[in-house]
Amino acid sequence: MIFIGLIVPVCEEQWFRGALGNLALSKVGIGLGALTGGLAFALFHIPVYGLDTAVLGALLADGAAIIVLNVVTGRILTGMLAHIANHPLSFYLQRPIFEGILPPYTWPTHV
Repeated sequence: MIFIGLIVPVCEEQWFRGALGNLALSKVGIGLGALTGGLAFALFHIPVYGLDTAVLGALLADGAAIIVLNVVTGRILTGMLAHIANHPLSFYLQRPIFEGILPPYTWPTHV
């Protein structure tokens, strides 16, 4: 879970909002740049979620919103923290998608 909950979001943020997002922003500006980065983020997740348009639309919106968040704050760390915070919620809400792919997640019983 550390890999999915922490490492994956940090790496995805560095690629999609860092390298790719900054390239898109520099070429077409914040509006189209955010949509382009969000679209790339959504398309990247097709192997995981398939062609479920609701999920892909949510990923596009999430990816675009995090690019805008990074531009407003001037820091990619903000997007990383948002992405890290989003992962447990999205996995919980989409648990049926992952049944059979990932072992069932159980909440810790001790602190």
